[in-house]
Amino acid sequence: MSTSMEDVLLQVSQVRYKKGDGTLFLMNQRLIWMVENRDTVAVSHPYADIKSQKISPEGKAKVQLQVVLHNGMSSTFHFTNKNGLQAQLADRDKIKEMLQTLLPKFKRKVDKELEEKNKLLSSNPALLQLYKDLVMTEVVSSEEFWSQHAQQYTQKQKQQPQEIGVSGAFLADIKPQTDGCNGLKYNLTSDIIECIFKTYPAVKKKYTDNVPSK
Repeated sequence: MSTSMEDVLLQVSQVRYKKGDGTLFLMNQRLIWMVENRDTVAVSHPYADIKSQKISPEGKAKVQLQVVLHNGMSSTFHFTNKNGLQAQLADRDKIKEMLQTLLPKFKRKVDKELEEKNKLLSSNPALLQLYKDLVMTEVVSSEEFWSQHAQQYTQKQKQQPQEIGVSGAFLADIKPQTDGCNGLKYNLTSDIIECIFKTYPAVKKKYTDNVPSK
């Protein structure tokens, strides 16, 4: 079985897709359907690609579940358990309930990716224009745009050095020394002064305003 490297969370047999009979699986990362007595995956939908699920109305002759994808496509599965209507409803509801648990987890990942992409577009006018020219005119799909045309921007963003933050705890390491006249003095290196300026911008402003540069 080609899914041997994945964990099967739920398996329901006697499920028809289009005109073929097979088995519906819910895996760790995706929903798949395999034709009966074959070892190949005929339908595969990563959970992150699934926008929603719909079930057939009560009283309808066919017990069905449809998954609707973000790209507007959909796949409909017909539950055909030979033990009758109640068994078909039970099979369908098992899939429905587990999808209700799984899909929100992957939706959060999609939302985070979307937020990062929107941030990248808003900070790069050239990339935003390219997006409008290619995606909004349907020259390429959104997936193709981000995987091919936007790579140089996403890689550049990852390579940008991040300024290391400074913890105020460094002050605890600065020990005062007596000056011989009942006073205390601190020996501050240029690194310590720089840390103070980064941690306390108001101190840097006072220094700039009151200490001569020469």
